[in-house]
Amino acid sequence: MISLHYIYWSLIFLIGIFEILQVPSGIYKAGIPVIGLILFLSQLLKGKLKITAPYFLWVLLFLFVSLCSMVLNQIDVFSLVYFLSYTMLSYFYFLVILNEKSEKKITRVFKFIRILVLIQIPAVLIKFIVLGQGEKGGIGTLSTGAGSLSTVFPLLIIAFLISYYFYTNKKIYLFLIFCYLLFGLIGGKRAIVFYIPLEMILGYLLYLKIEKKKFTPSIIKNFILIPVMAFFAFYFVVKTNPTLNPENSNWGSFDPEFVIDYSMHYNETSNIHQAEVSRQDAFVLYTQYIITSELSNMLLGDGAGKLVESKFKEEKGTMLDQYGVRYGGRMGFIWLILQTGLLGVFFFFGLIYKINTHINTTFKKQTFNKQNPLVLGFFLAGIFMLIDTITYSNSFVRYEVIKGIYFFVAALIIRQQNIVKKQQLSY
Repeated sequence: MISLHYIYWSLIFLIGIFEILQVPSGIYKAGIPVIGLILFLSQLLKGKLKITAPYFLWVLLFLFVSLCSMVLNQIDVFSLVYFLSYTMLSYFYFLVILNEKSEKKITRVFKFIRILVLIQIPAVLIKFIVLGQGEKGGIGTLSTGAGSLSTVFPLLIIAFLISYYFYTNKKIYLFLIFCYLLFGLIGGKRAIVFYIPLEMILGYLLYLKIEKKKFTPSIIKNFILIPVMAFFAFYFVVKTNPTLNPENSNWGSFDPEFVIDYSMHYNETSNIHQAEVSRQDAFVLYTQYIITSELSNMLLGDGAGKLVESKFKEEKGTMLDQYGVRYGGRMGFIWLILQTGLLGVFFFFGLIYKINTHINTTFKKQTFNKQNPLVLGFFLAGIFMLIDTITYSNSFVRYEVIKGIYFFVAALIIRQQNIVKKQQLSY
């Protein structure tokens, strides 16, 4: 069954290649959830219908809210299934990894995912040579049009690279951080100029907290070095992103005032084109829209699956067609709350919260050593995936390459925690 894991992750990571080759989208759109379901059912049967399924009540409640929302708003079953494959597939694959008894198989899957992650570096460099800078034409091998992945994917991967650098002090991780910074730059994304430096600084503060480090000369040195590295990342992004320097050049001048002024105007809502309402304004607009709706819509939303885009649907599932807004409707929080209301958002993020609190509570009681970088990376990634979901894009909610990796790492950590717990009980 290891081959099914390989196919599952290959389909997730190579969507951009399939799009370039014009492979029918049904192969990966249906293939990913079908293989995920086969893996889950196989694990269920191997366990004789008994498996470890933490937090399942939260998932069950989310599924129930989604079903009620579909029925109430007369959404077709196809759209609901599509919606649930976006939002809940990662959890069921999480159960597959959590219940797998073969440590060798888990290690092989982990190595395979790492290879697919590393492949993104040469892939994006080839894209730069052939097509130049920009979000269209290829985000590594991940997609040809999902521009937000050029920001969110590097953020996710760099969270773990930073963590491993802090624990090992190996320079290879700094090199890889630079490579994934380039991934974002080649994708032409401006948000990375703010997120990456912040991620580096916050990661170091979390590292000091988790390890309960006292201030030594080495710690003080790193405390100075990390902000310097963060500034260098900021400086490099500003000079190489044409929209962030006055010369509109790939190697323009560094002008912080220009960056601040551009950012403030960039986030203003156009008075002429309301379809381009800013993310900040859209957050307020649609949160108020749901809160002031009828009780049923406030609690359950306008229909789970309403904002799913598919050629098999009669209605278009875009924010522009359904709500008249294109730009500001990109955030995962808005995407969720409009479709499943306050209850759907509560149960979805409740699931994420329970996973984090479980890992954090157990981590405080155990000593992992080799697992510590993975735990730090998981917490750091979680913070930025939450920031992304609320303020920037729906990548974490919708794209399996983001949420899938996040849940996979959660399963690895909890597996190790369970092993340590059993060892402690055996003494």
